[in-house]
Amino acid sequence: MAANRSLLALVVVLGLLSVVRVSEANWAVSDSLPSLYNSYAAYCDPKYLSSWSCGFCSHNSGSQFVGFMEDWLTSTFGYVTIFNHEIQVVYRGSECIMNWVDNLNFWWTPYPPVHNAYVHRGFYDAYKTVASQTRANVATALRKCPTCKTIRVSGHSLGAALATHAAADLSFVYKPTNTSAPGIKLTTFGSPRVGDKVFSNWLSGQLKSSWRMTHYADPVPHLPPTLHEINWHHVPTEIFEGSTSSSYKQCNGSGEDPSCADGILLPLNSKDHLTYMGISVEAGKSNRCQDKGADCSVFLAKYANYDWSKLTLESLENVARESLFAR
Repeated sequence: MAANRSLLALVVVLGLLSVVRVSEANWAVSDSLPSLYNSYAAYCDPKYLSSWSCGFCSHNSGSQFVGFMEDWLTSTFGYVTIFNHEIQVVYRGSECIMNWVDNLNFWWTPYPPVHNAYVHRGFYDAYKTVASQTRANVATALRKCPTCKTIRVSGHSLGAALATHAAADLSFVYKPTNTSAPGIKLTTFGSPRVGDKVFSNWLSGQLKSSWRMTHYADPVPHLPPTLHEINWHHVPTEIFEGSTSSSYKQCNGSGEDPSCADGILLPLNSKDHLTYMGISVEAGKSNRCQDKGADCSVFLAKYANYDWSKLTLESLENVARESLFAR
């Protein structure tokens, strides 16, 4: 009987460790920087991606291009490479991520694979248009690199939301309980909230590691807002980049650490969304990439003298929405 209790206790402890493992490791710049370059490269002209000759591509020289994922109807785009003995799965962001966060009150849907989980319908529908292509490209990459033991999924902005869904989807193919399967690592930049707490807690237990970078007053990580009928909740672990470049904090494993991005009262600086780790996505203007930055100068001028003491949840949603709709 005592032996059975000891065995049961061991199983419980191992189960708990499997759930929290993504927040136990110590983050380093090297964990995210290559993924940032890949995420920015996704904005480049596909012809330069396939030949791996874009400006951002040069930072991850030696990458082996595998294939694209794209759906022209929804403007969903991504690619797969092999780099640093890892399968790299990358998704492009959007010129205006608020195209996908629009209608915050209604754009949610159940996430069928997980009981009682809900996700933002726009992000989920967009990913589903390239889900089969993603799986096929990853399978091809693993055939090319059978000794690769990591699938690293990344993206910036909308691309971060798509990457989150891709990591979730791939976890059903390459199950964490299968010790011979490659582990899935998620590395994102400026991601909106993708699902509720049930979804986020489930996903964090499927990943080998998860680093979700935020940058000071970047407004996108605050959307959709947590004060909503759906308990929107970020996937951990957040790495918070302060107002000073190269100032980073590894946040707690909750996904919603009040001492990190959640603690910024007025997160309305679109420039912070376009610059991560001291590198601006707008640098792509000079190295064969499209300019996908959202110009919020119109918004900032409009709300320069706003009486924030009158702020309500409804007006916050409107303000947040306009902060990235402004062109």
